[in-house]
This record gives sequence, structure tokens and C-alpha cells, in this order.
Amino acid sequence: MITTTDLAAHRPHTRAAPFRSLLLAALPMLAAVVLSACDEAVSSVPSEAAPKPALTVSLITPQQQEWTERLHASGNIQPWQLVSIGAEISGVRVVEVPVKEGDSVRKGQLLARLDDASVTVELNLQRAVLAEAEANLAQAQLSLERARKLDVSRAISLQDLLQYETAAKTGAAKVAIAQAQVKALELRKRYTRIVAPDDGVIAISSARVGALSEAEGDLFKLIRKGRVEWRAELRPEQQAKLQPGQGVELRDPLGNVVHGSVRQIAPTADLESRISLVYVDVEPSTVIKPGVLVTGDFLVDRRSATTIPRAALVMRDGFNYVMKVDGSDIVKPTKVTVGGRRGNDVELLGGLGPDDRIVASGGAFLDEGDKVRVVQQPGADQPLAATDRP
Repeated sequence: MITTTDLAAHRPHTRAAPFRSLLLAALPMLAAVVLSACDEAVSSVPSEAAPKPALTVSLITPQQQEWTERLHASGNIQPWQLVSIGAEISGVRVVEVPVKEGDSVRKGQLLARLDDASVTVELNLQRAVLAEAEANLAQAQLSLERARKLDVSRAISLQDLLQYETAAKTGAAKVAIAQAQVKALELRKRYTRIVAPDDGVIAISSARVGALSEAEGDLFKLIRKGRVEWRAELRPEQQAKLQPGQGVELRDPLGNVVHGSVRQIAPTADLESRISLVYVDVEPSTVIKPGVLVTGDFLVDRRSATTIPRAALVMRDGFNYVMKVDGSDIVKPTKVTVGGRRGNDVELLGGLGPDDRIVASGGAFLDEGDKVRVVQQPGADQPLAATDRP
């Protein structure tokens, strides 16, 4: 039997059951509303699917230009010909030295003068001896002529005639000896004047006023014609590309360009270093002088070549790459083959087409698939260099 108390105890449970059923039935609808609201919220946020540019760059294409193949070398500047000038006689004091090192001189110009007083005295004495010998010869010849006339009439003996002939021959010999001695003394006197054998520049001067001359020493060294040459050191395989007349560009110690041309190639090489010399005529310069070590380039060949800036190259894994950019401004690393380098340019041997666009600089900061922003200087033919942008 159920009492009133029992009915009261069971009443709350009877009301709660329908409420839970309604709540469970409404949950799917509530979830759908929430999800719809989330979708609307998400759809209201701006899309970020497009990648942000990694770098602002300028693009270039391969260029055609005249390309000169060069051989780089170093070597010393030396005189074309270094002439040694010394005294021909010894023991004579130097009395005048009108030139000094660095002076330009002409052929026959006086470089130094020795004391010729004693030589002059000997020369005058020998000239007097010559005059005496010539007079004796003239007398002996007259006597011989008279003797021959007497011999026609048999008025003189054969022995006397032979004596006259001998006296005339002896007189002629004495004249010849005296003439030779005069010429020797005249030559000795001429040797007291030391003159330049050719045009040139005095490289070394050891002549001093008051010093005694020595026939075995050098008083001056003359750079003949003032010409100097560059003696470049090259390997045989490099020399095989050269021939006389080819152009050369040297750099003097101040960095200026000095032009020259190949004059001669040495026929032999050093046995130890296997290096051979190439003789290059060099333009006159106040900086390039004998003894200076300079570097230079031999201009081997001129041709048309495809080039790119050196800054466009990126080294990865030991290979040369450039960052090629497609029509969507997406980066793709491309391996290229390069040749010689000249200044800021690099010769391109393969890997790119003539219309391919590549990053001018800053490619090391890019990877495959990166998107870039392209800029170019307004009104300029050449693009701007690449710059990082935040």
C-alpha cells in the first residue's frame, strides 16, 4: 500500500526525467549553432594562405659583352740593356764628373774626365820624335836617289848603293814607329774623356772626383735608350698561349694601369722551378723602375661572352648556383657553369638561358620555393641591388 508520504517522495523524480530528455534532444541543435557561429567567425578573419615575401630583390638577365681572356703573372722590372761604362786606363785621377744617377744623356756626352796633363806631355814629345824621323827619312831618300843616278854611270859601288837603300828603309821604319806611338798617345788622351756610348739614363755612378781610375772597374751603368722591360714568370703551358706583339696590362705600385707588349719569349725554363721568362716592353713610367716587382695580365683572346655579376653567384656544396625567379616570383636555385672572372663580372658557360631572370645579389639568404618582392630603380636600365626588408 502506497501512502501519501511515499507519493511525495517520488514526485521530484517524476518531474526531472522529462527535463533531461528535452536537454539531451537540444544538445545537437546547440552544437550546430555553436559550430555555425565559429565558422562565421573564422570566415570573417582575413586569409593568410599567400606566403609573405622573404626578401626584396632586383633581378637581372645574362648580358653579352666583349670578353678578354687573361693570364695573370708577376715578375721584376729590369733594364732592357744595362751598359757598363768604365775607364780604359788605370792610375789616372778623375778631375770632373758632370753627370749623376738618374740623368738622361745623349750618345757622346761627357760622363767623366780624367787628368790628361801627363798624356799631353808624352804626346807632344812623341810628335817631335815623329817629326825628326820624317826629316831623317826625307834625307835618306834624297841620298838614295843620288846614289841610283851614280849607279847608272858605274860611279858608285854596289855596296854603297845597298847602304843608301838600307838607310832609307830604316828611316821609313822609324817614321812608322813614331806614327804608331803618336796614335797610341792620342787614343790614350781620348780615353781620358769617358763618354756615353748611346742614349740612355744613368742607373749607377761610382765615379768620384779625385779618385784614381781602374781599368777593371765600372764607373757608370747606363740603361740603354732608357728602356725597361717586365720579365714575367710563367709556366710552359701558359707561354704556349702567347706570341710576340700581344698586349699586356701591368699594375704599378700606385695601382695605375701601364700598357706593354710581348717582345720575346725565353727559349728555356728553370730546371728547378720549371718557370720561364717572358720579356715585355713597358711604356715609360716614373713609378715602374728596375728592381720593382709588379703584377700584370696578358691579353690572350678577345671574344663575345655571356656574363653575370659575381654577386649573383651562390656557393653551395662546392658548386655555383644562381637564384632563378619564375613568373610568380618564386625562387629556384639553378646550378651554373662559370669560366673566367674579370672585375665584378663572371663568364657564364652554361646553365641559364638568355631571358632567365636571376637575383642580382643576396641570393645566399634565399631557398627553393621562397617568394621574393622585385624592385627596380625608376628610369634606370640596371636594377637595384638586393636589400633585406623586414
